[in-house]
Amino acid sequence: KVPVCAKLTPNITDPTVPAKAAVRGGADGLSAINTILCIIGINLETLRPMPTVEGFSEPGGYSGQAVRPIALRHVMEIARACPEVAISGMGGIETAADAIQFMLLGAHTTQICTGAMLQGYEMIEGLCRDLESFMQQRGFVSVRAIVGQSLPYFDTHAGLVERQRQAKRDHAERTNR
Repeated sequence: KVPVCAKLTPNITDPTVPAKAAVRGGADGLSAINTILCIIGINLETLRPMPTVEGFSEPGGYSGQAVRPIALRHVMEIARACPEVAISGMGGIETAADAIQFMLLGAHTTQICTGAMLQGYEMIEGLCRDLESFMQQRGFVSVRAIVGQSLPYFDTHAGLVERQRQAKRDHAERTNR
């Protein structure tokens, strides 16, 4: 059997819906995120969208550092919804710290495109070196041990409000003793 990894779009509200559908359909892994549909701008001289091909355009793919917060959120939500499936995270990875954040949120692997295009493939050597340094400093014996370590620290908005209330009650009890 040839392993299949489904590459998921960020151009939706709930990334868990296509993730679960891909797993039900037999995907062995999930990749998130693809580029974000965007319009770069409008040329104020010609009044046409940019970039143009013979004066016409369509929304295109946006990538790089600016998409990282969106990609991190998607990876986190997919990892929580599909914990049994390997995830490859991508979107704005330019440093080991960027890649590590994806892993902490549930990515088993990461992918780099724009970062390598901007910095050259030499960046990979530094990324690997910095990843190894992080692992040694934190006592991680494998990359797999990093995966998902930050997931338990997410909650719902209501859950955060309740945690805050409880912390205030606990503080008041300690100061009234």
